[in-house]
Amino acid sequence: MLKLETNSIAPRWEAMASYAQKIVKAHQKLHDGSLAMTGWVDLPANVDETYLAEILAVSTEIRQQYTALVVIGIGGSYLGTRACYDLLEADRCGVELFFAGWNLGGRYHEKLLQKLDGHDVALCVISKSGTTLETTLAFDLLKEYMEGRYGSDFSDRVYVITGENSGALHQEAAGKGYRVFPLDEEIGGRYSVLTSVGLLPLAAAGIDVTALLDGAKEAYDDLNCDDMEQNPCYQYAAYRNVLFGEGKVTEFFSFIEPEMFQFGFWLKQLFAESEGKNCRGIYPSALLYSADLHSVGQFLEEGHPIFFETMITLASDAGINVVQGYKKIYQEHTMAMVDAVYHVRNEKGTPIVKLTIDALDAKNLGYMIYFFEKACAMSCLLMGVNPFDQPGVEAYKSHMRLLLD
Repeated sequence: MLKLETNSIAPRWEAMASYAQKIVKAHQKLHDGSLAMTGWVDLPANVDETYLAEILAVSTEIRQQYTALVVIGIGGSYLGTRACYDLLEADRCGVELFFAGWNLGGRYHEKLLQKLDGHDVALCVISKSGTTLETTLAFDLLKEYMEGRYGSDFSDRVYVITGENSGALHQEAAGKGYRVFPLDEEIGGRYSVLTSVGLLPLAAAGIDVTALLDGAKEAYDDLNCDDMEQNPCYQYAAYRNVLFGEGKVTEFFSFIEPEMFQFGFWLKQLFAESEGKNCRGIYPSALLYSADLHSVGQFLEEGHPIFFETMITLASDAGINVVQGYKKIYQEHTMAMVDAVYHVRNEKGTPIVKLTIDALDAKNLGYMIYFFEKACAMSCLLMGVNPFDQPGVEAYKSHMRLLLD
């Protein structure tokens, strides 16, 4: 389902092999529960079928009763969902998803309310603590909007994903009678897309979340191995660490299909928030080809050589249907572009990883999500940082609360 290739792994294999024993120990820690916040690791192998059935039943209810679902959240509460929603555009057959609370733009939210006027609306608010500023502000705004449209009994249109037993949002939901889906306290936001955080809104949009979980389960089985030579996920993690030691401090995730580009925003949070601690970490960014070859291509070819590239592409035989005769033309031009990028990177000595997926469908996406989650966690552990906390984020939030108070 996912094939890993690189132009420069051979000369670095000895350096990568030096991580082999660390990988064995880190793999054990990820799977034995000795590390906090690792509830996502074995999740694909232990899906709660009763819980999944409830999500599917409620998502059917949403599709039957409403035409729009506003997902209110920021960071891990929306990035994975939005990435899947964009990437699986061809599979959508349910409500239209809108996203609120991921920014503090007044004009954005004003225009959002105008768009919602043409829909029958429900809300899905996501926050573990219930105190996230952007989420709380957007939820307050939308509650006022809903009351103006549907009256004070709009609570049956509100679905809440929050902490199971505590928190401001949990308390409000209990008091107002909102439908609640509890968040696993052992799964952080950026690792939560395969939980109700992503599954409920995506299922409401008509996306096959069972296939998404099936793909993650296949990845879990394929990557549940502590031998680096047999595990491409851990090869990628070790390779990133070797490159970091060489001064490659930026990673460009590059995409060719535009609907995949939003996936890069999820990857940016996953790696930046997991790795960027103790003055360490590789800065993640995203490129869209071929547009960015005509905008930042000059820097990529001749700028400061502080980066490497991870290109995420579709297999050449993936189901692409355009006007008769043009499928072959687009495939040929795409392959020529990829080959040209590879050639130039080789000439310049720039490392490039190519990850190829078989198709843009839910199962392949589920596989890719789990691959990157595990690769990120392993890369952090090899780097000597905790993959699952975010003290810097908490610091800025605390200071902002002081200013607002």
